[in-house]
Amino acid sequence: MARNAYGNYRGRFEPTSGPAIRRREPSIEIKPDWNELITIEFAHLNKVSTEEPQVTDLTSAGEIPTYDKSYNAVSLKNTKAIETTKAAFFTVSTSDDPILKSLADAGEGNVFATDVILTHLMAVTKSMYSWDIQVTKVGEKIFFDKRDDSPLDLLTVGETSFDAPVEDNNNINAPTPLSREATFINKAFSQQIISKAAERKKLEKKSPFAEGSEEEGYAPVGYKYRKWSLGDEINLVARTEVDAVSTLEGKEITFTIKAVNEYDPKPGGEWRKKLEVQKGAVVTTELKNNNFKLAKWTIQSHLAGTDFIKLGFVSRNHPKDNTSHVILGIQDYSPRDFATQTAINIKNSWGVIKNLILFFQKIEGDGKFVITRDLERAALRIHQLPNGDKFSDNEEDEREDRE
Repeated sequence: MARNAYGNYRGRFEPTSGPAIRRREPSIEIKPDWNELITIEFAHLNKVSTEEPQVTDLTSAGEIPTYDKSYNAVSLKNTKAIETTKAAFFTVSTSDDPILKSLADAGEGNVFATDVILTHLMAVTKSMYSWDIQVTKVGEKIFFDKRDDSPLDLLTVGETSFDAPVEDNNNINAPTPLSREATFINKAFSQQIISKAAERKKLEKKSPFAEGSEEEGYAPVGYKYRKWSLGDEINLVARTEVDAVSTLEGKEITFTIKAVNEYDPKPGGEWRKKLEVQKGAVVTTELKNNNFKLAKWTIQSHLAGTDFIKLGFVSRNHPKDNTSHVILGIQDYSPRDFATQTAINIKNSWGVIKNLILFFQKIEGDGKFVITRDLERAALRIHQLPNGDKFSDNEEDEREDRE
């Protein structure tokens, strides 16, 4: 079975595995016979805009766990240690999602993706590291996919910082170990703050990934399959995620759960000193140093239609130990308010994805394409693969493993 950034196809996180994220090395090799179609400057993408499209909920799957309200009491005086989770996490790409496949076969939409892929593209102008997204055009349908072992499955740390981490095999504060650490923290945090006793909200269908799983347990997630009508005969269908549900003044509310993490406290800026009295300053610094990551989380909440982003503030117990962490606080943010703070213009984000779709729609015939971030300048590059070429050398083996 093909392995990915979390240890296997279904997505269990293994801290010792995963692709290396490097600032100045491409995530994928551009082969000499790939045809470069276009380079799109970020300066151009920053100017595009379209009205927010109407959204339709098509179906839902999985289970939404209940938030454990006891975590509302977490503070600097009442911290909680991060507990390791053994739950499996699913990082299934578009073309491997059976529900998305059935929706495509039924004619529901003509463009298909997942929220992980969409958020990466919709916030693309804030990205700094190398990544790639694969596109397949079949007839009138377009599929956006990610590779197994894709950088999209890992969270970056300090990517947009003026003093960004640099690669060093012997330093736990280098980009690769920091990325693994942040990804582990987010998965563990999301499972720790949900109730183990409360009944989960069951959605229309069973999870398409957990059913028949050989794993000991899997992380409960609610999947919402939604369709957006962007105009110009574009109907985008995507899988989105809801992490938890709760009640507020008698009304049901939903959450996107995320966590930021402190790894190297600066003198006078330690979260343990500033979080309760200057939380705004802490958040402002995170927005500066991790603008791309937080922008993606904001758009992810927007796509799923969740009411709040529940943001955890997690720090190492000791700066030189990246295996032991503590929750210092938790704060709720509305996606709209957070979009303002992250300088995300939702109309621009939709404009970016619409312009990319229109580009592929104008290409005659079927084809396979790769979108990459140019590391030499702030731009996207789009290549077309020769007929019969594969995205990766082991693509056929991976497809066989999935069947």
